[in-house]
Amino acid sequence: MAGEAYVARADGSVSPVPGETRTPFAVVTPLAPDPPVQAEGLDHEALLAVLDAHSTMSVQAVRVSGRFSRLRVRSVPKQQAPYPPFEDVLTTQVEWQIGPVNATLVGFRFPSSPPALRCRVGTCTLWQTIGAPGGTC
Repeated sequence: MAGEAYVARADGSVSPVPGETRTPFAVVTPLAPDPPVQAEGLDHEALLAVLDAHSTMSVQAVRVSGRFSRLRVRSVPKQQAPYPPFEDVLTTQVEWQIGPVNATLVGFRFPSSPPALRCRVGTCTLWQTIGAPGGTC
């Protein structure tokens, strides 16, 4: 946000990404944002319901800003060639919680994905957490 990209590493650190860093995967789309929706006090399921109520798209680009009492953050260790299959990478996934935190969450949501994919990636919501505990965005 504000021109900065961040990475959440498997050791729990969150840091800015240097401009020369390359990525093996990216989702890019031209955006025409919908009007903002105000919501407070939502848990994860309620947030997904709000997103579903305001979009009929099969892929949703999402930005959520606010004060979160708790965020579950997930990452995997850096991969090396030959790159393992996605399902193998997920077995090395590390999870931790941060909060309370002011943050902006951005990502893509694939609500109409096949059930097998949803099972592998939880709720099929890909978030990047931007900010640090106690920080502001």
